[in-house]
Amino acid sequence: MQAEKIWLKAKHFFHLISEDEYRRAKVKLLPHINKSELDAEIDSFTAFGTTAVLEPKLIVSLTSFPERINEIKYTLFSLLTQSLKPDAVILWLAPEQFPRREQDLPHAVLKLRRNGLIINWCQDWRSYKKLVPTLLEYPEATIVTADDDIYYPPIWLERLVEAQKAEPRAIHGHRGHRLRLGADNMPLPYKKWQHRISGGKPSFYNFLTGAGGILYPPHSLAPDAVNTDLFQALAPNADDIWFWTAALLAGTPVNVVKNNLKQLIYVNPERELKLNNELTLAKLNTVAGQNDRQLQNIFAHYPQIAARLKQRFTK
Repeated sequence: MQAEKIWLKAKHFFHLISEDEYRRAKVKLLPHINKSELDAEIDSFTAFGTTAVLEPKLIVSLTSFPERINEIKYTLFSLLTQSLKPDAVILWLAPEQFPRREQDLPHAVLKLRRNGLIINWCQDWRSYKKLVPTLLEYPEATIVTADDDIYYPPIWLERLVEAQKAEPRAIHGHRGHRLRLGADNMPLPYKKWQHRISGGKPSFYNFLTGAGGILYPPHSLAPDAVNTDLFQALAPNADDIWFWTAALLAGTPVNVVKNNLKQLIYVNPERELKLNNELTLAKLNTVAGQNDRQLQNIFAHYPQIAARLKQRFTK
């Protein structure tokens, strides 16, 4: 597989194939699910218990929207079949996007309620829906967020919880970057950060990305985390940046787990390689440079963040 990647990259470098051909060839090399095999597993999925937990201690929370709802069953199946079972898996949806509510949802998604899935409704805060409504409703729970287009290996949740036990004061995730500051103590452009770092010690400089999953212990975020007016004004499309800010405001360091799962398994690799017309946050923020602008907004609004980054977190 590695040799194929090198050869493909060389062909692209020497202009033997076009950019479009290069991306389409990469689809086969990008880790992704076999939908036919999973369809059979999902169809025969046996309910493991649907008793509601009144005060859940461990919640997996995510959101979606109409363009992805027909494929989210694969992500949900992966979350419901973890080696460590959460007390609840909650899918938050906005009635503005699904005006007939359950009638607008695929049967395959509704069927997963027999296996423990909870479908809740909230205001359309876009990607923020994966965490904010759960924080508001279950402030004492440990909340793990997931993205709606990733297939999570069975050990994914267990490793996050193991990391929390080792470092209970930190927020934990499988994938993260390392923030870099310039001479003016302001963040360098996102492209110049240290990307996809390995696990190590908790730090205010660590920045987690939502696709890998993020575990938030109770009260690890500042109250502004759920201030809808603020996050919609300062970082409307950058929930990862906003929740990182709320962690720093609360004095909570961020950790990439030591045995982290670096390689993502995609539900739709064509989307990841930008071969369709769907507007993703990755396109909007990294390609269009909005990550940097939204980060600048936050540093201007919270000057204490720069001071916090001068500190070193020690156990």
